[in-house]
Order: sequence, then C-alpha cells, then structure tokens
Amino acid sequence: MNQEMLILKDNARYLGLVLNEIQLAQFDTYRNELLQWNEKTNLISENSSQEIISRHFLDSLTAWQFIQKPNARMIDVGCGAGFPGIPLKIALPSLELY
Repeated sequence: MNQEMLILKDNARYLGLVLNEIQLAQFDTYRNELLQWNEKTNLISENSSQEIISRHFLDSLTAWQFIQKPNARMIDVGCGAGFPGIPLKIALPSLELY
C-alpha cells in the first residue's frame, strides 16, 4: 500500500469509515485515472496525489455521515470528475447511486 492510500485510510477512519484493501485499491485506481485524464481534459485543478486525497476523496467522504443507513440512495449531480459520488460508492458499496 502506498503512502497516499495510508493517508486516506487513516483519515477515513477519523471520519468513522473503515476502508478495506479492495476499497483502497479502487481509490488508488481512481486516483491514477484522474491524474492521467487530468493531463488531457483538466478534470480537476490539482494534479498532485496528495491534493486528490485530501481535497477530493476525503471531502467527498464527509457526506457519508448523512447517508449512513441501509439501502441509502443518492443522486450525484456533481462536477463531472465523479465527486462526491464515486468516492462514496467505493466507501459504501450498498449505496444506490444515481
């Protein structure tokens, strides 16, 4: 597990979320895709892994406190880079995301 994913894991735990190895691997893949596509399409203003973790992933995960119930549903009308929907879906696989 790389340093960025350890930071994500520790900070998610602080928010009350426990991320497993599969979820961390999914976040790592998502981060890598964002970095690659951001060079071509400017999806996000930051282009560092640390900024993606802190500003996008962790900020998105703060919303889990409002949807932490079984069979929760959410509509993501976000900015186009998948925030907050994709991070929430990774962290909460049972979330119905529209």
